[in-house]
Amino acid sequence: MTLGEVLGSEEEGESFAEILAHWDAGKLTNSHKNEAEQRAGELRGRVAAAGTDLERWRFWEWLASMTAGKVERHTASFF
Repeated sequence: MTLGEVLGSEEEGESFAEILAHWDAGKLTNSHKNEAEQRAGELRGRVAAAGTDLERWRFWEWLASMTAGKVERHTASFF
């Protein structure tokens, strides 16, 4: 399965992969951070209102959290 299949379109999969790659390389821009948060926010509304797009929201919510520098509560670190 590809990101495009999980996220609903090839374009959305490519956007996710691009932001993820920039985050991993330490080269995020505010535009990347804003896009991740915007997509997560739009999907958050759909999940809350109609219970749809939960899987897509979980991907974007994770990426938005990571680009914002948040650490998951259940993640262990050796550092």
